[in-house]
Formats: sequence, C-alpha cells, structure tokens
Amino acid sequence: MDLKMLFLLAGGMLVSASSVDKHRLVAGLFENYDKRIEPFDDDYPLDVKMDLTLIEIMDIDETKQVMTTHSWITLKWVDARLAWQPEHFGDVTDLRIPSDMIWTPDLTLKNTVELNNQLLPGGQNNAILLSSGEVILVYQAILKTSCRVDLSYFPMDQQMCRISFHSWSYTGDKLNVTNGAGEPGDLNEYISNMEWILLSYEKSRDTTFYTCCPEPYITLNFDVVLRRRPCSSWSIS
Repeated sequence: MDLKMLFLLAGGMLVSASSVDKHRLVAGLFENYDKRIEPFDDDYPLDVKMDLTLIEIMDIDETKQVMTTHSWITLKWVDARLAWQPEHFGDVTDLRIPSDMIWTPDLTLKNTVELNNQLLPGGQNNAILLSSGEVILVYQAILKTSCRVDLSYFPMDQQMCRISFHSWSYTGDKLNVTNGAGEPGDLNEYISNMEWILLSYEKSRDTTFYTCCPEPYITLNFDVVLRRRPCSSWSIS
C-alpha cells in the first residue's frame, strides 16, 4: 500500500471518529431536552443579548409612514441543558444545530406594521452551540416598522425612525434582554442608500413599570437618523 493511500485511510478514520463523537454528543444533549421548557427558573432571569446589524435602508414610504430595512439579528444566551465537557466527546467544542430544535427567546418586533411580528429565523438557519452552554443565533430579516415622517422641510428633511423589540410573553424579571444601550449600532455591513444619508445609528433600552403589575417590561430600541440627499429628484406621490 502506497503512502498516499495510507494518508487517505488515516484521514477517513479521523473523520469517522469525529462523526461518532458528535453523534454521541447530540444524542446525549437531546435525549431529554424539551424546547417548550425555558432554560431558567423563577429565581434567576435569563440574560439575552441582542444586536441588530443594519445592512440596508430598503425604503421609506412617506405616504404609509413605513420604513423597510434589511438587517441581521444576533441573539446570545446560555442554556445550561446544552452544555457538555469536550474531553468526553473527542474534544468537540461546538455544534451547529437547526434552530427549530432548541428553545429560543420570543423577541418580537414591537412597532411592526405587519400582522405577524414574531421574529423567527427563516430557511435552514443553524444555531451555534458552545460547550459552555452558550447559544448564538444569527439570521437575516426584512423589517417593516412604523415611522412618523415629517415632511415640513422636504426636500431637505431629516427623519428619525425607531426599530423596537420586546419579549411577547416574558417580563424583565424572567427574560433580561439587553442590546448594549448607549453604544453605536453595528454598521460594518451597511450599504449606503441613494436617497438617504445615514447620520447615526444608536441603541437604547427602556424599562417600564405599569400600575397593574410590579414586573418590569423591557424594550430594546435601534434608532436610525437619516437626512435626504440634496438636489435629488425624489418626489412624494
């Protein structure tokens, strides 16, 4: 047997061993896992970090008062039920698992103009599971949000449009959602718009208490400030 064949056989054996380790790991993790059960209890809230990478301002409809954006949503949290010790599974430190197999936070688009405001990963999105139990979920979304457009100074107007999120069923003492409030938003992948100049993209977080209930209600905000490009031929229909 020549040397090339020996290398191929050795490589195949390594791949096979790795597959066996991952199979054992996945089987063990999900043997009694129920995605309908939250990964937290009544005594400690679950910390969920959210970020919204702004990719593109697709449209601002002045008549309908709607902004349409293309964004990447990133969610991070820890599910202790999905933690493992790598040394017991061939030093596997991470897995890619279809996101519909695990519990995910029910963050929704608060100021949507569409009937369905649930933020769900589309297509075959995978969640990244780390051995520490950390879950990282990244997916794309087209968001249509209400935006009060003031045309008093058209065509030299400036607009501020807010994109807001909250949990649909959990209060802040159960689900502690954060977005790095006070920091600038992520524009690393931003594509400039032909009609609008992006002046700023900022993050904020609101905590509200209502007279009916002692629990806090948390809203995450992403504020987009735009100025219409000068000498454009855009018109309002």
